[in-house]
Amino acid sequence: MSVSVIGNDTYIYYDHWEDGYETDIANPGVGTTLVLANGILGDGCALEYYYPPVACTVDAEDDVDAGDILVFENPIDPTTPLTIDFDGRDKITSSKSTAITRAGHVATPGMLLASAWGDTYDAPVGKNSDVVSKMFKHYSLHALAVVSDTTVSLNGSPICGSRCQTVCLCVRLKGVNFRG
Repeated sequence: MSVSVIGNDTYIYYDHWEDGYETDIANPGVGTTLVLANGILGDGCALEYYYPPVACTVDAEDDVDAGDILVFENPIDPTTPLTIDFDGRDKITSSKSTAITRAGHVATPGMLLASAWGDTYDAPVGKNSDVVSKMFKHYSLHALAVVSDTTVSLNGSPICGSRCQTVCLCVRLKGVNFRG
């Protein structure tokens, strides 16, 4: 799951369902509830949810800016439902507008119709990927840069352009979407 911050000085409250929801999310009483970007390390640090994560050492580092993306990820084991982890029943609240994205995939056959953070993906998308059912009229691939100077490539060649017609280098700023 990821949270894209739209405005500076946004507080993000992450409330795990496994130990009961907070009665007042702005004043949490349960120790597992995270309050991120409020300048207090004792209740969570936003930098620890960046990709890649950064360890916080002082209160001032618990901060976010517009365009920052926080990533909450861990494997989910359905046989241990009371294990506190980042999953679909948790509540996320923020002091300003944010965009939240949830993605998941099973281990086999792997990531096909999902999104996640990393540096290499096989994405079976394109006009030749649906030759049997012909269910789709439009095919697209979206890539969101987590760090600046990200290169997006197709079959090993860097690409850019609104329709991927030209082969060239694509350098994007973090938080900027590439649609090809």
